[in-house]
Amino acid sequence: MSDRRRGRSPRRAAPRDPAAPPKVAPVPETAAEFQSESQSQSGPKLKPASVSASVSAPPAPPRRSPIDPAVLGSRIKAARRRAKLTQKGLAARAGLLQQKISLYELGRQPPSLETLRLIRDAIGCPIADLVPEFQSDDGPPIP
Repeated sequence: MSDRRRGRSPRRAAPRDPAAPPKVAPVPETAAEFQSESQSQSGPKLKPASVSASVSAPPAPPRRSPIDPAVLGSRIKAARRRAKLTQKGLAARAGLLQQKISLYELGRQPPSLETLRLIRDAIGCPIADLVPEFQSDDGPPIP
């Protein structure tokens, strides 16, 4: 006999805390990470959120890059086009995923410094073409 017929309300899942961050698997940064995730049987592991009984201070805001991701993305895109590369071609040369190149170019996610170096090496341009702010006035350009 169902719960409704017994006069009980149906069981419902506990409401989700709107302040809690959503449980999302991390996006692989490189093609090697993507392949290792796709080859594993269980996929990426999610860590359970810690529950605290006391009220704590709100989390610190994420560190922001001093360079606007949209501006950096447009510079990456312009350099990629000057090198006559597609996003897929650049991703293959740099060892990254095409989706990540797209995110960088759209300014939705800033690349790490190491990823920026991979992109620079794959395009074959100086880092100052992508990030002129890294150019030092009193010394040689940053490699």
